[in-house]
Amino acid sequence: MSTDPSYLSDLGELATLKNFLGCYYNEDAWEDFDTDAEIWAAYRSNAFDDELVRLAEQLQLLLARSDEKVHAFFRDNVHGLYFVEPSHTRAWLESLLQFLRGPRGSLVAMRLFVTSILLVPVSAIVTVLLSFFWDWFERTTGIESLGFHGPALWCFIVIYVALLSVILVRRRARKGNR
Repeated sequence: MSTDPSYLSDLGELATLKNFLGCYYNEDAWEDFDTDAEIWAAYRSNAFDDELVRLAEQLQLLLARSDEKVHAFFRDNVHGLYFVEPSHTRAWLESLLQFLRGPRGSLVAMRLFVTSILLVPVSAIVTVLLSFFWDWFERTTGIESLGFHGPALWCFIVIYVALLSVILVRRRARKGNR
C-alpha cells in the first residue's frame, strides 16, 4: 500500500481518504456541486495518479471492515453528507471506489496518444528549423544529417523523441510539485 504524504501525517490512519472527505464533503460542498459525480470528477481531474491509487487503496481497506465501523468512520470524517443506514454508507463508498477505478487509465493513455500524434508535425517543423544545426553536426561528425531535401529521417526521430521526453518529464515534475 502507498504511504500517505507527510503533510497529512496529523490525520492518522487513512489520511488520504480523510483528507478527500474533509475537503470535498464539507458543509459547503453542495453550494459548489450538485451531485456526487461532480465532486468525484472534480477530485479526479485535480489529483495525481498516485493520489488516486492511494485513495482507492484506502477505500478498499475501509470497506474490508464491518458496516458499523465503516459507518462510524464516515460519520466522524464527513460533515456535508450523512447516511442513516450503515449499508447505505458502504454502498456509497463502493460507488466512489468504482468511480475511481473508472476510465482514468484510458484517459491518460488517450492524452498520451493525442500528444504523440500532435508532436509529429511539431517535431517536423522544429527539425527543419534546426537545419543550421544539422549542417554543423554533419560537418563536425561526418554523420549524414542534412541531405538535398532537408534533414535525414533520423534527425526527425531524434527531435520527436526529445520533445516527447521533455513533455513527459515536465508532466512528471509538475505532479511531483503538487
